[in-house]
Amino acid sequence: MKQVKSNHSRANQIATSMGHVTDAMQRTSKKQVPQASRTTLQVNQAAKQSSNQAKQLMSQLGQNFSRDVGHIRSVAKEFERADRALSSGFDLDLQRFGK
Repeated sequence: MKQVKSNHSRANQIATSMGHVTDAMQRTSKKQVPQASRTTLQVNQAAKQSSNQAKQLMSQLGQNFSRDVGHIRSVAKEFERADRALSSGFDLDLQRFGK
């Protein structure tokens, strides 16, 4: 009988790659943005506000992405566990029927 099997290692590879993206997002959200010195105060303030908002959004995206990476790993482990349980169950059924 054909073995039931999920690809846990591939899921981990994808999650690891996504983890690297998460790290980059977090680094980006913490970078300091230099302020212009030759523009008006109003323009500087608007630019600073936009920059802070973009950094905050990047940080939130990174946190959500990181949570999704954890979910991928968790689901992959659960599928692997279910695959093992189903495989051993199929083997027991075949032995019981003498095949």
